[in-house]
Amino acid sequence: MKNNNEVFFESIVIKTQKKMFNYILRQTSNREDTEDILQSVYTSVYKRIDKLDKERIESYLYRSAHNAIVNYYKKKKNNHVSFDDKYEINFAQPIPIKENNNKVLEYLDELSLDYKHVIELKYFQKKSYKEISSIIGKSTKAVESLLIRAKNKLRKKIEGNKK
Repeated sequence: MKNNNEVFFESIVIKTQKKMFNYILRQTSNREDTEDILQSVYTSVYKRIDKLDKERIESYLYRSAHNAIVNYYKKKKNNHVSFDDKYEINFAQPIPIKENNNKVLEYLDELSLDYKHVIELKYFQKKSYKEISSIIGKSTKAVESLLIRAKNKLRKKIEGNKK
């Protein structure tokens, strides 16, 4: 018979597995590494399940995944992150996109890891500033600032290549 923590853990895995997998995969572009990172994230949660705030478990998952991805790149000494081209870019502040989305995704690839993380969390995972703040360990003002800088860099890349 399973205890309450095991039942809760299983429900969290079922609820979050697909979006966590996609989040990590878009950061690593490698299915095997994604599976390894996801396994380590869920193992970490399972080991600490009785100490974690059940209401904030999803933030903890994203925070753990974020840290694991950062460590992944430290090990690889490579700052290349890809976005899956299945996604449409729809920023709150319009960016003049006359080219196809694949080109925009290439420009996203050229951004720093921090910029890619906040864009991924805000626009692909639909997280709030507060949730992103909790996940990446920065204040909400820092998150807002990162997003503004990321969008500005992206806008410059797009506008610079329209010619």
